[in-house]
Amino acid sequence: RRVILDMVAKHPFSMAVFEDSLYWSDWEMQEIVSCNKFNGKDFKTLVKEAGIRPMGITLAHPLLIQSGPPSPCVDSPCSHVCLPKPLPSTEFTCACPSHLVLDSAGTACEDSSLTSTLLLSTSTHIYSLHPQTIGLTSHKAIGSIPSPGLLTSLAANSVDSMVYFVNRGAEQILAMDRETGSVNPVMYGDQFGAISYDPFSNNLFWVDVHKMSVVVHSLSSSANMVAVSSTSSPLSMVFVPEKNRLVVGENGKISIVQLGNPDVQEIVSYKLSSPGSLVYSAQADAVFIGDAASRAIYRWDWGTEEVVPVLENIGEVVSMAVKDGLLYWVEKSGTSLLWISIYNSELSWLPINDIASPNDLLHLSLSGQDASSNNSANMACITAHCSHLCFNEDTSGHTCSCPYGMSLSRDKMTCQEDCPDNVFSCGDGQCVPQSWKCDGTVDCTNQADEVNCTMVELARCDNSTQSTCDDGACILSSWWCDGDNDCPDSSDEKEDCPALVCGEDRFSCADKRQCVLAHWVCDGGEDCADGSDEADCQVSCPAEQFQCEDR
Repeated sequence: RRVILDMVAKHPFSMAVFEDSLYWSDWEMQEIVSCNKFNGKDFKTLVKEAGIRPMGITLAHPLLIQSGPPSPCVDSPCSHVCLPKPLPSTEFTCACPSHLVLDSAGTACEDSSLTSTLLLSTSTHIYSLHPQTIGLTSHKAIGSIPSPGLLTSLAANSVDSMVYFVNRGAEQILAMDRETGSVNPVMYGDQFGAISYDPFSNNLFWVDVHKMSVVVHSLSSSANMVAVSSTSSPLSMVFVPEKNRLVVGENGKISIVQLGNPDVQEIVSYKLSSPGSLVYSAQADAVFIGDAASRAIYRWDWGTEEVVPVLENIGEVVSMAVKDGLLYWVEKSGTSLLWISIYNSELSWLPINDIASPNDLLHLSLSGQDASSNNSANMACITAHCSHLCFNEDTSGHTCSCPYGMSLSRDKMTCQEDCPDNVFSCGDGQCVPQSWKCDGTVDCTNQADEVNCTMVELARCDNSTQSTCDDGACILSSWWCDGDNDCPDSSDEKEDCPALVCGEDRFSCADKRQCVLAHWVCDGGEDCADGSDEADCQVSCPAEQFQCEDR
């Protein structure tokens, strides 16, 4: 006998062989895998799903059938899966993976507009992901970022195929139709942080990193209004259409905001050091909070006063999404998609290093109709006649609102000029607060507030948790001089950065700017940006194996 795999199979339970391939289910890894039965090459994970422990496996193939009539699936027109009908029938049925549907002919699988799609953005591309598809992970590039490109935020919705994203490289927010691939600019500027979209009012929200506030922009009228002001820069934000509420994450708390209502509900928790990612689950009726500084995911059940931990001692969570009862997330400098069930904390993951690198800024979002979404939500703003901004009431009706320097006229729909004293006049009838003059964000329609500025007065970052980039952007203090370029202008990784001190379970890259997991050293793939984790690797092979020249 001879060993074909060593230290790979953790707890094999059931095995099957077909031609040159060996298949088995692994209890500990909770997956079905395969490899070449002679030499262990072509090792692949075929099936891995959260909460599923594969038991016995069997293979079905016409060549394995000892007797009986020929299979009706031989030479079938099915594009993906062919299922023979029970004997004595000689017919078959075509089937599709869960994210596809049969066409009108009943033989070919095609994309469905009725199903939701998990989207993943890297620094330069947007992909659709289908991690629960049986077999290898299915992904498809649906768009690329126009040059100069640096995608820093992503927002889709459950109503249509529109996807909104921030291209920090070109200083703009863009809208992409994922069905046609068309991309059009929405707004320009370098002030955009996190973004979120409400399809029931056609409003787009973003964090203004200069004003330290959340701004709402009507895609119907192009009017802007400050929705939430803060003494510290909001770290994350998501609009929840099912609740008609805006949820904002800040150091030590999350705030629940009803637009048009001055009363703000605050959920204060010492656990929240840096809530940089938020996502709502209608199934769980809860908001999941990714905290990069605490290296944890927390949960706030709607209507309660307490934040509870879901997972701790993980990587720095940068983005999350919920689909079909599963919570997905990606981590800073990570190249894996991770997920758990919203009902338990059993972890699953899949590598995505074929489309993402450790230097990419990763973001997740959900596009298309979700089975758990609220189909009875109030959509009064879609047919309203507000001149500038419209906010839906909770059950029915709407409220028109106005930008700064304007007020509603008697018809409660039309905004009219109403500038207070001691403000900055744009010169065209519009006015803005004096504090908005030369703050780095264009507020006047004619851009007069950002003209002849000798120095841009950028809002201060929260010094307790953040550091300020040279261009005024705010990043987590823990990301300063950590080996990754997190500032849009890369000012967090200058030559004067001190050598990084790595933990016991980490390897220090040669440039002293990056730490990687110790077991990544000499594993055949470069994880350090300078490649030093694969330098001077001397691999000794047993006598029965061949030594490759690269050792």
